[in-house]
Amino acid sequence: MTATTKPPPLSANAVSFASIVPGVAAYTYIGCYQETANDTAANDVRALAGGTMNTSKSMTVADCISFCGNSKYAGLESGKECRCAPTLNPQSMKMPDSNCTALCMGDRSEVCGGLLLLTTYQRNASMDNSTSDGVDAKGVEKLLWAVMSLLTMTFIL
Repeated sequence: MTATTKPPPLSANAVSFASIVPGVAAYTYIGCYQETANDTAANDVRALAGGTMNTSKSMTVADCISFCGNSKYAGLESGKECRCAPTLNPQSMKMPDSNCTALCMGDRSEVCGGLLLLTTYQRNASMDNSTSDGVDAKGVEKLLWAVMSLLTMTFIL
């Protein structure tokens, strides 16, 4: 009889079962970016600066996207932080996706950045004139204007 060895058990932070969410609603994943808050070359300005931030022990990618609303960028860091901003600091370097390894505290099957690393999402430009349901707001406005014009002409005649 030959002895067999078992592989070591996976740690609680094992990423092998977690994955990067490719996108949620109007946002698409664009990469794992380095946080620049402690980077003197970036003047200590965060990768996603000028926006808002939320911390939650139940953070998920969908929660962050929802919190960011219409911000151009959304990023998750350290499994629990969500940052929203109109711009991505050009000093923030794109890193290999494999560098972002923190599990989202609200859904351990999702990746939420890492230590000084952000899983970064960008709002799709095609959604900029859309409602949260994906309806083209300018198109609806034009349609309503046309209907109102027709109704007005009907009552005048």
